[in-house]
Amino acid sequence: MWAELKKTLVLYVILLGFFVASLVAVSMIPSSALKRNVGRTVATLEKEGTYPSVGLSWRKVILDNFTDPLMVNTAYSVDSRRPLRSAMLNFRYESREDSVNQIANLRKLYLNEPVKEVGYERYWHGYLVYLRPLLLVFSYDGIRNVATLGLLFGFISIAVLAWRKVGAVLAFVLAVGLAAVDFEWLGRSLQFSGVFLVGLFSAIYFLSRYKKGQPAYFLFFAVGGLTAFFDLLTAPLVTLGLVLVVATAYGGRDLRTVLIRCFFWSLGYLSLWASKWILAEVFFSSGAILTSFDQVVNRTVTPAADGGFNPLKAVSLNFFQMVGYDRRNKFVLLYAFIVLAVFFHRYRAIDDQSLKKAIPWVFISIIPYLWYLVAANHSYYHPWYTYRNQLMSISGAAMIYAGLVDWQKFIRDLAGLRRLGQRLTKGASKKRYH
Repeated sequence: MWAELKKTLVLYVILLGFFVASLVAVSMIPSSALKRNVGRTVATLEKEGTYPSVGLSWRKVILDNFTDPLMVNTAYSVDSRRPLRSAMLNFRYESREDSVNQIANLRKLYLNEPVKEVGYERYWHGYLVYLRPLLLVFSYDGIRNVATLGLLFGFISIAVLAWRKVGAVLAFVLAVGLAAVDFEWLGRSLQFSGVFLVGLFSAIYFLSRYKKGQPAYFLFFAVGGLTAFFDLLTAPLVTLGLVLVVATAYGGRDLRTVLIRCFFWSLGYLSLWASKWILAEVFFSSGAILTSFDQVVNRTVTPAADGGFNPLKAVSLNFFQMVGYDRRNKFVLLYAFIVLAVFFHRYRAIDDQSLKKAIPWVFISIIPYLWYLVAANHSYYHPWYTYRNQLMSISGAAMIYAGLVDWQKFIRDLAGLRRLGQRLTKGASKKRYH
């Protein structure tokens, strides 16, 4: 373990250097070069409003046009003459009258109207590494299309790799997990797509580069660090979930390996995130660590202002956000549950070995609910996007179900139905002939 921790320290230094260097590099792009596409972005956002919804009438998905203009604002507010300071303090500009309306803030900044400077140094804002270059070429609509294509390519690639290297069950489980968190709409919000892009391409890297049974602890550390770099506390467990589900299905299915993988992801996530606070504090902003720590406390244990808050309420809100509140949504899920229950009654294969294999998947499934209990305040206020952490719950539950099914018996039944169909077809053909 000590040898792994020493190598992890080296990886930490490499990642930290990359984070700083990449942000400084993109901060050298003059903001004036982004102006045209920022103007087009403002027009799109004003047309849509702050919280537009997309999707089916019975399962609406809310887009985050509150955070996305804040991200564009941060990208446009960079001072290319002081790239290191901009990379560390991540200033944006707000209206002096209505600072809450992020679309109005972006519009006023674009029109050079009076605004005030606000630092947002507690996050890395790693999305600037791709957002600033993309704004040179595309407006908001174009960047959405790029994100959607990236997500689609990532899903197809991981599904194909999972099918080839592990089997059809894992590919299907990943598809079910992603569908449960409304994956098809993620490209429409920049703040939603980041963690899924990191998770998908990290899982692709794992299946492409690692042999069966390798623990890949350093990869989990790197994925945790990249999550801290790109994410704004949207649904950070998505990256852990995608790589952990794939890695556990591919090999190393014992609970100890799963726990150590989670430890390395957490170590990467927390250490790289805290490093941003320290860098900002030491070089530019006295009080950055205290401000960041206060926000951590606020997002975890601080009671909500409405008086209805408790950690279990945060869990239930996220669960039912995933389930959906519309009656038709619940009917579809009830029908699916009945079908699965009937299928399981016919093909169940429960023994000591299958139950033992299910233990790691049980732990994987409950991780998001432990997160909701810890980050209770944040999860209580933002279930409309934090519910996506449950990707690993759905995937883990699906793997438990698949592991308790006798698939050989199912295949034999399918073969029997095929033979029966062939006999009936031949019989019908003979009657027509006579």
